[in-house]
Amino acid sequence: MYQTTKGNQLPISASNNTADTHQIVVRPNASLTPGGATLFFACVSIVSLGIAIRFTLLGLWMILPFALLELALLGACILYILRRNDRMEAIDVDRHQLILVQKDHGRERRQQFQRYWVQIIREKGTHAWYPSRLLLRSHGKSVEIASFLDEEERQQLEQNLRMAIAAG
Repeated sequence: MYQTTKGNQLPISASNNTADTHQIVVRPNASLTPGGATLFFACVSIVSLGIAIRFTLLGLWMILPFALLELALLGACILYILRRNDRMEAIDVDRHQLILVQKDHGRERRQQFQRYWVQIIREKGTHAWYPSRLLLRSHGKSVEIASFLDEEERQQLEQNLRMAIAAG
């Protein structure tokens, strides 16, 4: 239902479709785009393989396997980062319900809460340096949302959610 778009996105985007419905979409702050990652990897590969091939031609052939291993590890790290940035949470609030859609690694989880009974709870971290957790709770069921946001963005999301639920 919700499409994740590639590229730079604001972490939180809120829209008021009609007077009765509100939609909040939350994404991680992804500054590395797939195109930028490809360009970076290509530049590093050209330089690294150029140096390795030059040394191989001079008779130091052991440099080439290590250069290839280095590039394989760099590629795996870049893929890991791109997959972690491809997350999204959408929160739809209408007159009667709150629908939470969480997409992570191609999997989609969908949960519904009755708007009148849903509570927005922010739990402080167990230590001063731990981040807080933002939870949606209703009827004994709770779900953590926006775990990838920083504290300031999490507070902004909490305010947006409270306003959408109150206005819904």
